Amino acid sequence: RYKTACVIPKYRNRGIYSALFKKRDEICSTIHRSKITAFCTKMSLKMFESNGFFKVSERNMITFVEK
Repeated sequence: RYKTACVIPKYRNRGIYSALFKKRDEICSTIHRSKITAFCTKMSLKMFESNGFFKVSERNMITFVEK
């Protein structure tokens, strides 16, 4: 399961979160994970969906996704 990753406001819009996301995907592929899950917020949901994740459930503004 992906754990929390965030970029403080001062450093946003520089591609940092995208780079962190890409690196996590690379690591998961090298260890041959067949299923990856995560909890995400509205702010990061589009990033997850654009990287092949789909919604499983949603509760209290937190969405559970898997790939």
